[in-house]
Amino acid sequence: MDLAKVKTFSTDEPIVIKTGDTTLSSKVTGGADGTVQVVPVAGGSPQVIALKDVAKINPPGRRTRRSSSSTTSNGCRT
Repeated sequence: MDLAKVKTFSTDEPIVIKTGDTTLSSKVTGGADGTVQVVPVAGGSPQVIALKDVAKINPPGRRTRRSSSSTTSNGCRT
């Protein structure tokens, strides 16, 4: 999926997000257009991540919990 075409997204379960040298495993909530908020496992404030900085989501070779999920996308072309 081309993240340049994604405004924001959220998850019900933790996912793995790789940005540069940083790898995060957490739930994600939607943010302002072009961003997501990584929800800390042990409380605290969500960390805003720009989608342009996301290198990989659930990269191969990392074990993640399998769950059923759905993706909803809304867009407007002008």
